[in-house]
Amino acid sequence: MTLLLEQVKRVNDAGLLSNLRITAGLVLSSLPPCKSNDLQGMANHCILLVYYADSLFESLEFRRAEKYYQTALQYKKNLMKKKYKSTSAMGNMSDVDIRYKIYLCQMKLKDYKSAQKTLDDIPPKQRSPQITMCLAKLYHKLGIERPAIACYKDVLRSCPLALEAAMGLLQLGQNATEVTSLMSVSMPSVGTFEWLLNWLKAYALKATSKFTKAAQQLKTLESQHLRDNVDVLCLLAECQWQSGDLNNAKTVYNRVRSLDEKCLQGMDLYASLLAQNGEKQNVESLAEELIGVSEDRPEPWIAMAHSSSVANKKTRAIYFAQKAHNMDNQNIQALLTKGSLLSSVKRKNEAIDHYREVTRLSPNNYEGNKGLIECYLASNRHKEALVIAKNAHKCLGTNPRTLLLLAMVLSKESQTQEKAKQMLEKAIAQDPMFADAVYDLAEMLTKEQNHEGAVELLRKHLTHIKSANLHILLGDNLASLNEYQEALDQYSIGISMCPGHSRAIAGIHRVESLTAGTVRDSPDDLAALDERNMIAESSEENSDDDDWEVMNRREVWF
Repeated sequence: MTLLLEQVKRVNDAGLLSNLRITAGLVLSSLPPCKSNDLQGMANHCILLVYYADSLFESLEFRRAEKYYQTALQYKKNLMKKKYKSTSAMGNMSDVDIRYKIYLCQMKLKDYKSAQKTLDDIPPKQRSPQITMCLAKLYHKLGIERPAIACYKDVLRSCPLALEAAMGLLQLGQNATEVTSLMSVSMPSVGTFEWLLNWLKAYALKATSKFTKAAQQLKTLESQHLRDNVDVLCLLAECQWQSGDLNNAKTVYNRVRSLDEKCLQGMDLYASLLAQNGEKQNVESLAEELIGVSEDRPEPWIAMAHSSSVANKKTRAIYFAQKAHNMDNQNIQALLTKGSLLSSVKRKNEAIDHYREVTRLSPNNYEGNKGLIECYLASNRHKEALVIAKNAHKCLGTNPRTLLLLAMVLSKESQTQEKAKQMLEKAIAQDPMFADAVYDLAEMLTKEQNHEGAVELLRKHLTHIKSANLHILLGDNLASLNEYQEALDQYSIGISMCPGHSRAIAGIHRVESLTAGTVRDSPDDLAALDERNMIAESSEENSDDDDWEVMNRREVWF
């Protein structure tokens, strides 16, 4: 038997796990049942079970692997009770090693509570920094903050440059000074590394939602100490996005792509920025390249969702967003993307669920709050929308974006519309480049039939803002003023910036019909034409996506 086990071990040590899956299974079946007093037999079974489970894990059979690891662990417990000491190197695998393998299976199966219990059962004195870090991340993921903080601190005491642990502490509210002090216990010279202290300060600012200051700190850090560092640049771009500096965020991500085209970090957010600008070809190219890098991370699938969305293939886009969400159910960009897509196809209640999850995971996320408010307003739930807007204003402070959120809600009630306009004017005064506020104010003027005021506002800001939506809204107002040629010019600019934009195409058709004299210049006629255009576009989209309906029905929605 010893000779046979040695040969099995040789197959395992050679890394021939696909061979081991067959060999270990056959050897296990050939062994007689273990007797309670046959300690050597139990030891043999234990090591063979671990080898067999290893091979199952390699072949992605995680449920079966967990089962055999659990059986091996039970044998190990019995041997420890009987104080069995093996003289063979094969029998020296500890129960901690086996528990860690069980944990890996449970993580692959997304059974996080069982994974936490598995690691919790390891006595603290026997936990390596690796196991402590895994436990810290599990506690953090499950919202169990105090044990998570304790575990992160233990990791930093033993490995002061374990920066993921430092990030975890900062996310959980520990200040940068305390984290630095903790790192200094095991690495007294940590204070001499200026770049590290600046990095910790920047991440602490990000963790406390001071995104503008964090971006400034990271920009200085990258230019003075960590030139062309992709991780720092991705963090900088994320902070710029969170603060509403979308153009600079896109520029930084473009730089990341030029430095490392295989980088996946932040590329989901980059895809969303490209999609917002209607850069159809760039989104498609990015998605194709990312999916070629990896199909096992959510970022490529989110990029695929945006690529499908700008091509008006909404069902396919939702499928890709769901695929990303299945890979990581706490991925903010997956939730935002799917929420936006569900909202665009009038599935407001499902969209609300996704936006709520975003605000639960990241309360200060502007896009999550904005999406939630838009869905509530579309569902005539104005009171709930106002609560969200006020809470966002309280958490993020008075700035152009929180003013916009409040104005979005106030503009829906006739008695508060004037106050909404004042807020939008204040937002634009603070940030003249804020396209969303300009658009909303111009739209309010349009609804009041103050077309001259809307045209004046849009022309003023289009000198320094590039936005397809603003050009198209300007076209609508010019058409209302019977300035048809200039309206067509604006629609054409909008289409050049965002090819296939349905509202621009409908505007061109309307103006052409009016100039041809086939449609009277009345609200009823214009509404009827818009409705026909919308029906035609909807039919075209549905025909494009029919082949994805079956796949979509198989998905388990959030």
